[in-house]
Amino acid sequence: MPAAIPLIAVVAGGVASAAIGGGLLGALVGAGAAFVVSSIGASVFPAKRPTAPTRPGDDATAPGAGRTQSFRQPITEHQIVFGRCKVGGPIVFIHSAPDDEGRADGWFYSVVVLAAHRVRGIGDVWLGDTLATDPKFARLVRIDRHLSTVDQLADTNLIAETGGKWIAEHRGRGRAYVALRLKITAEAFPAGPPNIAALVEGADTILDPRTGTVGWSDNPALCLAWYLTAPFGWKASWDDIDIPALMAAANICDELIGTRAGLHERRYTVNGRVSLGEGKIAITRKLVAAMAGAMVVSGGRFFIHAGGPALPSATLTSDDLRGDVTIQGSRPRRDLPNGVRAVYVDPAKNWQPTDAPPLLAANYVVEDGGEAIYRDLEFPLTTSVATVQRLMKAELERVRRQREVAFPANLSALRLRPWDGVTVALDRVGAFPARVTGWRLSPDGGVDLALSEEDPAVWNWNPAVDERAAGDSP
Repeated sequence: MPAAIPLIAVVAGGVASAAIGGGLLGALVGAGAAFVVSSIGASVFPAKRPTAPTRPGDDATAPGAGRTQSFRQPITEHQIVFGRCKVGGPIVFIHSAPDDEGRADGWFYSVVVLAAHRVRGIGDVWLGDTLATDPKFARLVRIDRHLSTVDQLADTNLIAETGGKWIAEHRGRGRAYVALRLKITAEAFPAGPPNIAALVEGADTILDPRTGTVGWSDNPALCLAWYLTAPFGWKASWDDIDIPALMAAANICDELIGTRAGLHERRYTVNGRVSLGEGKIAITRKLVAAMAGAMVVSGGRFFIHAGGPALPSATLTSDDLRGDVTIQGSRPRRDLPNGVRAVYVDPAKNWQPTDAPPLLAANYVVEDGGEAIYRDLEFPLTTSVATVQRLMKAELERVRRQREVAFPANLSALRLRPWDGVTVALDRVGAFPARVTGWRLSPDGGVDLALSEEDPAVWNWNPAVDERAAGDSP
């Protein structure tokens, strides 16, 4: 699938390329360097490293694939749960014992780890495709839920019933898990022990600097900041994060947007799981994709941005040039779709990957000679059919703004950072709004800027016109 917006490393020399694998903020950005993670849709799915263990059915190229499967594997990666979603996980303990009817192996015990961190709650549990509360499982199922609290103790039922296999030292601190005891009968479990999945309300140690509170959140900007500071994330400190930018991004995510149903929902939320084996860049890309935004590392600090209209922070004129400017007025045909197809995760369809209503812009089809040209995108952390359509529309509208500018600026451009909004006002060229997508110190004493046209209409949304019901075609 084509990448909608690539990962951009903007550097003087080779500073950033060596730092991506090392994960050190000090090495990531040095003098004259900026680093941008900006992605949406398909570009958040890089090829998996062949050495990384994978779970059965867990294809990183499919949103939600493998997320509800539990599995046994000697070495595997733990997972992070953001927002609210249905997940499975690694089975770390299996035991059987005679049941209350004296049947050998009648009791089946299992422990499934759902998250590598504390969670707010573990709700409904599924045995196969059936809720554990179904009457057919009456008196056959016991479920103990453990949220990974700081003082978490070992499961007392397992200690009492597994003959020393599960002991008091098996506390599972730092891991949220469910411990199940199933009475295996041919009527309830004809195929033997079932797959186990649960509805998890994810990380609940997320700081909101707007209020100073710590708790659960599905705000993508706040979740990204939490991941940046997590011991299994970028291991940054809060002093490394630009708080005003974070607060602005969080406010954009929380803006209420109307839906076709006459309700309102927040502009962006994040709901899903990621595997720690994917790596920091891939996980960061997924989080910024969920808010159509970017993460910029500049001057040794993280700047988190959510997608929304950019207020121009500067006007670039001929006075800011140190050389000849290059303006590309149109994109190659292969990079210029007039429609978007996307996949998201639908809770109403058992949290499975689902096709969003396709978007085809009739006015752009006419401009392209009547040929429908689609771009295929995937949103593994988006669970709202309205939100995914807003992401699709923003992506299409950004691509259709075709002017790109290579702007060799003088040192006046030091005031700018990637993702800043600017107004380009040059002689013989009508003024137009743009966003800084590239920034590089030049050896001759200036700043080379890459600018992409973007106006506020990219983010316009009229649910009565723009939103389609699930299953609708253009």
